[in-house]
Amino acid sequence: MKGTRIPREDLLIYAGLFLATLAAYAGVLSCGFVNLDDGVYIRHNPFLHSGFTLHSLKWVLLSFQPDNWFPVTRLSHLIDYTLFGEDAAFHHAVSLLIHAGASLLLYGFLRSAQMGGRWGAAFVAFLFALHPLHVESVAWASERKDVLCAFFWFAAMWAWVEWVKRPTEKGYYLSLGLFALGIMSKPMIVTFPVLLLLLDVWPLRRTPIRLAEKLPFFGLSLCAAFLTWHAQAAMGGIQALGTYGLGLRVENALVTPWIYIGKTLWPLSLRAIYSWPDSFPLWQPLAGGLGLAAISGLVLWHLRRRPSLAVGWFWFLITLAPVIGLVQVGNQARADRYMYVPMVGLGVMLASLGSELPATAPGLRRPLAALVCAGLAGCAALTWVQVRYWENGETLFTHAVQEDPADYSAWYFLGSALSQEPDREADMVNAYESAVRAKSDFFEAREHLAAAHCAIGKNDLGLMEFAGLAVLRPHDLWMNADYGTALANLNRVPEAIPYFREALRTNPQYRPALLGLGNALVKSPETLAEGMAKLEEAQQQEPSPELEAQLEQLKRNGGGIGR
Repeated sequence: MKGTRIPREDLLIYAGLFLATLAAYAGVLSCGFVNLDDGVYIRHNPFLHSGFTLHSLKWVLLSFQPDNWFPVTRLSHLIDYTLFGEDAAFHHAVSLLIHAGASLLLYGFLRSAQMGGRWGAAFVAFLFALHPLHVESVAWASERKDVLCAFFWFAAMWAWVEWVKRPTEKGYYLSLGLFALGIMSKPMIVTFPVLLLLLDVWPLRRTPIRLAEKLPFFGLSLCAAFLTWHAQAAMGGIQALGTYGLGLRVENALVTPWIYIGKTLWPLSLRAIYSWPDSFPLWQPLAGGLGLAAISGLVLWHLRRRPSLAVGWFWFLITLAPVIGLVQVGNQARADRYMYVPMVGLGVMLASLGSELPATAPGLRRPLAALVCAGLAGCAALTWVQVRYWENGETLFTHAVQEDPADYSAWYFLGSALSQEPDREADMVNAYESAVRAKSDFFEAREHLAAAHCAIGKNDLGLMEFAGLAVLRPHDLWMNADYGTALANLNRVPEAIPYFREALRTNPQYRPALLGLGNALVKSPETLAEGMAKLEEAQQQEPSPELEAQLEQLKRNGGGIGR
């Protein structure tokens, strides 16, 4: 169509951006799944295993499991598993292509909005595509939601800018529909309508700011926030204030943005988990809060002359707000993946600052261009290295404990990874012991250490630890299931049954507890029928040939059961 031809320079940038992204992340094709949600999301997900059925599609659309409502992300996993099974290379390839697509959409949005000119937009897009802080979002199969969300986020912003230029009903609903798809990929996009207000300030320069046209976007954001809260609360993901006190959360919220800024400018010592500290030195949150206030005031002071700095800065703060930790979800103090979209704001600021130097000092044009190219090449090289750590759970968390030997969560996840490897029992126990040494009240590590002791024959030690944990958290799902399993393995079946029942009171669908209770109950004629019912329920959840054969054998041996 006349007037829509893409300039040759932009086509070359699109091509270079796409190829550079594929080259930097090529190593993901050699990565497998890791012991960080990949089992729940993909490998052991019975809905994926059943393929495209009414049952699985109902799960895609309506379920809040494992911890949120993101039907578009679930649908992408269902398609991948149907096509590729558990071949991790293809799952990673799809995520990489989506990341590359998001990078192209980001450049298109920035060019359409005229945010920084061609080379400023190219810098921001290449920074987004190649920065090693984004490896976690791309190389972790379970973070498909990150790349999908960003893909629709940037597409919706591009569609919005085009609608502002040429208002049509179709263009408006295109942006709104893409935003809805982003919400259904990952709810972190809830800040999207606030960014639209920022775009009114710059670069669209629409005064006064138009709020009414954005109300449908705010409405969708409120719905997404409610659904997210409901899902996380139902699954126990939202941490009570007693777990991480409000004071510690505020301190973390004041310090963490500076850590992210530092990692953006100097991206070393990146790892998959960052545990909460017990406390912060007082000067850190004080300095962090003063620094945030000072920069906010400074960019507002220069708003008329340099609106790009204010928009970039507040893009960073606003998009980071949902994951800053004031409402804590999970056990991490921060995460590399949380910078996936917020980094765009810092990139806009850097591009804006860099654009002034050639104007004030023309002789710096070539050295600055060389420095930028070298920096982006360095990012690509670090990304190539960082991707290799995601080869499997052991390499991932071995790297994490090497970077910070005091990180108790890293030791815990290393123990979990080693538990899935044959003949690594001693290393597994050492990892769990290291986690407990780093944090003596780390309940989950103590529980896994107790199970590990029982698995290697140190039954007295393991059962003693389980008994203590049962006093601390008598209703804990995993502790009760594992305690029951340990007792059942020692043929102490009557003692095991109450723990399996308690686990199922917490979560009636927890398959290991269903199997444990079923196998315990079928040992007695009086409870055979109930035991078979539990085993059949587990079989319905996740069909298994071995369990099917066991049920058939029980039916033959227990003639008349179920009449």
